[in-house]
Amino acid sequence: MRNLYVTDIKRIIKDKLFLVTCILAGIFALINPLLNKVLFEALGLDDMLDMLVNAKSMLFSSFLPGDNLGLIMPILIAIVVCKDFSQGTVRNKIISGNSRTAIFISHLLSAATVICGLMLLHGLLTLGISLCFFSYQPTDFTMSDLGYLLASLGFEMLVYFAIA
Repeated sequence: MRNLYVTDIKRIIKDKLFLVTCILAGIFALINPLLNKVLFEALGLDDMLDMLVNAKSMLFSSFLPGDNLGLIMPILIAIVVCKDFSQGTVRNKIISGNSRTAIFISHLLSAATVICGLMLLHGLLTLGISLCFFSYQPTDFTMSDLGYLLASLGFEMLVYFAIA
């Protein structure tokens, strides 16, 4: 089972569509904060900027399944994982003595790992870029904010595990 999982992870990472997904994650992480900053400056709402948009809200919105990357990435990763069926490598895995259950669990775990990892990297990149333009939040960061952040990230990873 572990060999199947490692093989699936390596196959997903080597795929060109995975590279496209990583590039899209970087582009979306750059565009969202930059677009908000430009729009608020163009509209002359600099004094309202801290009240409406901050790095905390951008971080949490980057994990939404309805956001830019949340819509595109699961589809692209599913295409990469399903290439295993169209290329006939599932047949080879079954012939080599692996059970179908182990093969499908390996596909599920590898897809979930890649999706959750990409979403975490996308969220951290969005946070880093948005901190260049905005404050984290109007008040100081406290320990209760850390608990809220970790709980929210845990629930979002469960959502993306279910999507996988």
